[in-house]
Amino acid sequence: MKIVLNTSPLIFLSKLGYLNALKQIFSEVHIPNAVLKELTAKRDETYDDVSKLINESFIIVDEVETIEVLKANLHAGEAEAIILAKKLSCWVVLDDSKARKTAEKEGLNVIGTAGLLKVMSKMGLIRENPEELFEKLSAIKFRMKKEQFLEIFRD
Repeated sequence: MKIVLNTSPLIFLSKLGYLNALKQIFSEVHIPNAVLKELTAKRDETYDDVSKLINESFIIVDEVETIEVLKANLHAGEAEAIILAKKLSCWVVLDDSKARKTAEKEGLNVIGTAGLLKVMSKMGLIRENPEELFEKLSAIKFRMKKEQFLEIFRD
């Protein structure tokens, strides 16, 4: 199974130490070039983690022609992630509510960082319980209400 990720899920998974866990779930992870550009601008640990997975050919960087109407309403990475997921007919990982709504209107299946962490937890790939995970995410500027996050893990 393949999936397209936007920048913020890559950052959060990297900072939590779970980026490599994607290998246990997906056969291919795709990111649009705009996401790589966003990561390249910072050149931090997330950039290093993603670059390593690109060099291993697990993360595939795709060139995407952005549709201007999407780009006008979203960040370039979000717009390109949506377009790429449509092209590949696969799920997309987005955290921004506006981007998620746009992707859903485009007929895509959307999951966020919290949903992806839930999948990892169910597969035994996560060490923390949901409360601990939320605290770690909050410390790295993940924006979601605690009740909403815990509700995702209750389903």
